[in-house]
Amino acid sequence: MKTKQTRSGGKIVLIIALVVLILGGLAYAWNKDMVSFLLTSEERERRENQRIAQLFPDALGDYVIQTENTRKVEFMKECRIIEEHPDLANLSVKGEVCGKNAMAEYRQSGSDKVVFVQTSIVEKGKDLYLDLLKEMGESEKLGDYDVIRIEGHELGWYPVKTFDVIVTAEGTWKNHEGGVGYSYDNLATGSNPVLQYFINKYPPVK
Repeated sequence: MKTKQTRSGGKIVLIIALVVLILGGLAYAWNKDMVSFLLTSEERERRENQRIAQLFPDALGDYVIQTENTRKVEFMKECRIIEEHPDLANLSVKGEVCGKNAMAEYRQSGSDKVVFVQTSIVEKGKDLYLDLLKEMGESEKLGDYDVIRIEGHELGWYPVKTFDVIVTAEGTWKNHEGGVGYSYDNLATGSNPVLQYFINKYPPVK
């Protein structure tokens, strides 16, 4: 026959196990943002930035992401009225676009080559933004993919997942007395491992 002490001891063990399970579940949900409604807007923003930053590998082939005097990935949220920008005022696309951009700089080891990657999530005026890029650039093929050459050194596309737009810019960099200078004299070829990674990971829509 079990004594009262044995039965009460079993209850205590069961209660402790339940508490551990509950606390573990809450911790998992917290880490997975399943209880995001409990977070402040600043904490949600911080976690979202952290999630996006993890999508940028530290190294791609012989290109390494730069963290000198800056964060691995820089974020910027902005709203802009297209026709108020002096370089865009003569285009047919008009209206307001709001979005969040993430940018990283990759430099080739042992050379002066640099590739910038900017991803965009459009929160307002997505169709306007896509039409704007189409009007600013020219469509072309990059292997099997359809891309837009926005400027000579810039190639962009509309991914089927995760981001609304990805743009890469190829150039060179050089240290000088006032800091780092960049030059974009050559046409982007899209053959570098940075663009190849992002276009294969986040391929353009057909």
